[in-house]
Amino acid sequence: MGTGIVANAAASLPSGGPLLLWFSRFVWCVAATLLLGLTVAYLIHWFTYPAKHHEYRHNPVMAQFY
Repeated sequence: MGTGIVANAAASLPSGGPLLLWFSRFVWCVAATLLLGLTVAYLIHWFTYPAKHHEYRHNPVMAQFY
């Protein structure tokens, strides 16, 4: 979430210039890649260990992250 905010803020600055615009696009691409990687890892874990997913879902502390 923080990397997306940095990229949006950098892209919307009026005095940024092309280097800052390139930097904001780079940060946004890194954030999107990390999100995609974590989503794939989550799905692999979910389908590989369904019992563990069930445990996490019914745990009062871990359920906050679902």
